[in-house]
Amino acid sequence: MPLVFVHGVNVRKGVSDTEQRLFQQEQLTRDELFRSISLKDLIPTKQNTLKIANPYWGEFGAKFDFDLKSVPVSGTELFGGEDADSADALAGMLPLEFAVNLNKNSKPDSFLLDLAQQDPAKAMPLVLDILTLVAAKTEREDSDIVAASKDLSAFSSATAKYLQSNPDLTWIKSTDSNGTPPSLDDGQFLDRLSEKVETFAAKQPQSEKFGGSALLDHLKKAAQTIGSIGGKVVATVAGAVTNIFDAAKGAVVGGIAGAAIGGVPHLVANLARPKATRTLCLFFGDVFVYLGERDDNANIRKTVEAAILEAHIARTDEDPLIIVAHSMGGDIVYDILTHYHPEVTVDLFLSVGSQVALFKEMRLFKEDEATPLGQKPALRKKPDNILNWVNVFDEIDVLGFATKEVFTEVKDFAIDNKTNLFETHGSYFLRPFFHERLRARISEMGLKLGKKE
Repeated sequence: MPLVFVHGVNVRKGVSDTEQRLFQQEQLTRDELFRSISLKDLIPTKQNTLKIANPYWGEFGAKFDFDLKSVPVSGTELFGGEDADSADALAGMLPLEFAVNLNKNSKPDSFLLDLAQQDPAKAMPLVLDILTLVAAKTEREDSDIVAASKDLSAFSSATAKYLQSNPDLTWIKSTDSNGTPPSLDDGQFLDRLSEKVETFAAKQPQSEKFGGSALLDHLKKAAQTIGSIGGKVVATVAGAVTNIFDAAKGAVVGGIAGAAIGGVPHLVANLARPKATRTLCLFFGDVFVYLGERDDNANIRKTVEAAILEAHIARTDEDPLIIVAHSMGGDIVYDILTHYHPEVTVDLFLSVGSQVALFKEMRLFKEDEATPLGQKPALRKKPDNILNWVNVFDEIDVLGFATKEVFTEVKDFAIDNKTNLFETHGSYFLRPFFHERLRARISEMGLKLGKKE
């Protein structure tokens, strides 16, 4: 089955060998999570595989002569260094109440266990998401990163299924006769978790094998990274919460929100402003480049177009075509399917955290050029060459938009990534429980693609 994944804004491979290797590692992990979790039930082919194309158009996106030195930074950014991406992700993924408690009770060598012990049923899916995301961003020592990515995905998929089976998680918080919880470090915690998951998986039909010592060593390396950055992250988040609530004290009910916003400390502003502003600069920059060059030069469009056309040729009744598009990738795909290549038939279009409906409202697509100015159009029917369209967004993703008031016959799904305002847009595809939620939503639709053999 051909699948084309079209990335969004703010995606660059990097310059160094390490940056490019990590880019490939994240891409491979994302591919395997599609195969093993979210789209597994839709794969109709006898080979039971997805042939995934990942057209990379970031090299043709916006470029900044002075590397965005115009973005104001007060002092030094809070999370710097080689683990900055992991620290930003962790800060975005931790719920506030967990961060406050971890600030009081966590230790670097047991950060994940300390998180899990707060409320195992609620915290363990988050532990898995954090561990998978940071592991995907942590360089592997294995020479075969393809096999390593499959291992990580298989472990994440099996662990997600284990956690969804309502297992007995008392082993995480079991206490001795004095009421003291187990004294483990994260390495020992992961040893126990791996044993539990392996035992569970062995009892399942068609269970996937994962791992061995190489995978476990890599997970422990990721856990060490999480532990090393965790203290600073939770101190920052917890400090922000404390200052926000202090600012809101004494405010009348109607004014609490305004007081809280006004009370955000400079420390948090220093963290959020540079990252958020850079993201927005790259977003608008990539949009301007695409819109300005989509007919002439058109490197972005042609890169995506080539992958879609190749997949279209491979499409059959037994092997339907799926396109997954993130963020601005959805806008590029919509333009291609409705104007440049309406002959392409797509069995399932998954737009995730995308702006297709917003662009439609602003008449930014090529098909809108024929609509007279001043004439308000009717709701746009789903294009006939898109047989099924599912639009997914996180309700606090400021760059993800709903479609139901702009298009007809499109299914909107709101998914809570349990992430904060500044991190949610980029945190969809390396989180196993996003893929589990997506799989469940598709299952609820009863969507069937192709002919099962």
